Amino acid sequence: MGPSIGRSIQEGVRAANRSWAGMGFVAGVWILTFGVLFLLVMITNPPWEVLQAPPASEATFAPAPTNATAPAAPTEPEATPPASTDDMLTPAPATPPSAPEPARPDELTPPAPVDAPTMTPPPAQTQTPADLEIERRERIIQAWVGHAWPLLLLGFLLIVAVTLWLQGGEMGYLAKQVTGQPVRIAEFWVTGTRAIGALLASSLLSLLFTLGVVLITVFVFWVLSFLPRTLALILGVVFLAALGAGLVWLLVRLLFWLIAIVVDRRGPIAGLRASVRVTRGHWWKVFGLFALFLVVFMAVGLVFTVVDWLAGLVGGTAGVVIAQVGAVLQLVITNLYLAFVTTAALIRFYDDLKASTASSSAQPVPVS
Repeated sequence: MGPSIGRSIQEGVRAANRSWAGMGFVAGVWILTFGVLFLLVMITNPPWEVLQAPPASEATFAPAPTNATAPAAPTEPEATPPASTDDMLTPAPATPPSAPEPARPDELTPPAPVDAPTMTPPPAQTQTPADLEIERRERIIQAWVGHAWPLLLLGFLLIVAVTLWLQGGEMGYLAKQVTGQPVRIAEFWVTGTRAIGALLASSLLSLLFTLGVVLITVFVFWVLSFLPRTLALILGVVFLAALGAGLVWLLVRLLFWLIAIVVDRRGPIAGLRASVRVTRGHWWKVFGLFALFLVVFMAVGLVFTVVDWLAGLVGGTAGVVIAQVGAVLQLVITNLYLAFVTTAALIRFYDDLKASTASSSAQPVPVS
């Protein structure tokens, strides 16, 4: 039977509806993991005060002087008696101009040198209380990270290990659900433990590929910065469009990479080749399945965004309750139920692709 999007979705929903115990196990593991992370953070004695909002800075005004005396009123100049009429008509005796006395030798001194103007630096800007508070918080955080980094690194590694382990266990658990085999919760431990090494290697390969794409993008835009602006803009848009199309094409071809690693017990490179091989000639079908699930996840996110908006309109205690309930429901529906449906549907589609590839390769080639 060839791959079918409708059949894969039906099988995915049916497998998810039979996997409530598995969903509960995944939720319990994550609750336990976050509990351990909380204990690790508490051991480091984190500065909880930096997580609080800084107090609002109040404007300070200089107090007005209370005992200042009022400025004295300007005094009027004393009036002088007017001159008499005889004094005004009698001219003053003219005095002959006196000849300037010759300067003595000891008085001939050179003028004092004029100092050059000096540039005074502008006054340093004083830091506001808000700036001082930000600097204090940064110092506290740096000091905390300086002595707490070993436990913080341990918490990060714990998250990575639990994520990969649950990813492998979930695929093994759902693979048996899809094929109708008896399945137990212990499948999480068995499959997850067996596949965690290969999943870690595939994650490292993905990280290296992502870093390579980022470096190439930075290099291309650095080269484009030497070109004229219009030409650089056109080439930049073309490059981004080509890069986006290439990444989408590659994502579809590698969509079953991890499933091939877990279900078929392959290594990272062998699983990559298996995904590329089974998607050859079926790119558009695989893309349709991927796009359909992407639209479903976006629609669910939009619904809960509206719920959060309505909670803001309601306000008060009722609004807080609606927002919290919506957040929990979104977490359960998106990260548990839809995640199980998607994984099971992809496993069903991958099995059908393998069967189609095997049947087409087994057909005899007609001899002309």
